[in-house]
Amino acid sequence: MFRFTSLVIAGCFGAMVGSQAPEFMQQYKQRLGGAIDELAQVVRHFDNDANAAGMDRASAIERYTQSGDSFFVNRGASMQQTIDRWYDMSDHWRAMTRSNMFSRVPVFISGADSQLLRKTWEAYRPAIPTTVEGFAYSGTGFLISHLIFGSILSLFKGIRRRKPAQSRHVHSNQPQYAHDDRYEFEHYDDYERPPARRPRQT
Repeated sequence: MFRFTSLVIAGCFGAMVGSQAPEFMQQYKQRLGGAIDELAQVVRHFDNDANAAGMDRASAIERYTQSGDSFFVNRGASMQQTIDRWYDMSDHWRAMTRSNMFSRVPVFISGADSQLLRKTWEAYRPAIPTTVEGFAYSGTGFLISHLIFGSILSLFKGIRRRKPAQSRHVHSNQPQYAHDDRYEFEHYDDYERPPARRPRQT
């Protein structure tokens, strides 16, 4: 009864956690889209300024990095990092959009942005799953938790079974003479016998 109850509780906990995965990824994706829009605006302004000076994006960044002034060099490196992050986020957003409910978790983990993850987690509020994807993740969470906790219980049960067997083996190897009065007579030959008495001479 204890095992059954424990497995049900563990399965329900796994189902509850698994059901939140689609909602968390959806909220992360919304934040990802907002961050992409902000970075796109920064890149667009930079491109407009470069075009107004008769340069393209690559030429403008190169002029920054080759200016010899540490301020402009750092500004060019910072702009290049912003552009790279914009590209990475855009690729991640498109990959999540094209993925199905079975491949979305690996895609989400492989390209998640750490800053957005932290902000999403800080503002996250659990929600009740109402979609097929939510119920599918709930069932998967229940099954995984059930298997993991069941394996742990089986492991502890095997350890508890081995301990009494080892204890009985140790006690069986101990001599029984401490509790057996016959030991003195059965093992009398193990001790040195006194010398035989000489007959008296008359």
